[in-house]
Amino acid sequence: MVTRDKVMNDYTEFATIPIGYHNFNKDQWVVWAVRRVGVEAEVHIITNIKDAILRWGVVQRGGPGWWCPPEPQPLHTITADSYADTRFVTDELLLGGPAHMVQIRLFNIGILDQRIDGIAFVLHRGDTWFKSQDGGDLYAYFDKK
Repeated sequence: MVTRDKVMNDYTEFATIPIGYHNFNKDQWVVWAVRRVGVEAEVHIITNIKDAILRWGVVQRGGPGWWCPPEPQPLHTITADSYADTRFVTDELLLGGPAHMVQIRLFNIGILDQRIDGIAFVLHRGDTWFKSQDGGDLYAYFDKK
């Protein structure tokens, strides 16, 4: 069984920004790890919630909400005007599996008019939503501010 602590430990060398996590309850969690190099960012989001969907968008720090990410989006993604829904991929061997992961790669961040500071996200499975304790979004920023 994959634990939150094992995921965090295994991603320590990958991440260039401190690893984030959130416990939805005592049994369900999500971990995110960000690696930023120049104008490119890669975010790995891992959860133990089976059949979850990641609803996400890109954000500017202090900006007016989130918007649909630029192309290319990860596999298994459906976009709308202001967000993307991405299905988690289950890997029975990942981190001692099974684990469920989405990999997001964004290019040309922080240059020209593409001022992208991070992503905002929530998870859902059917009509059940997994959000922060205050009912809001979770954030993975691309810098240490």
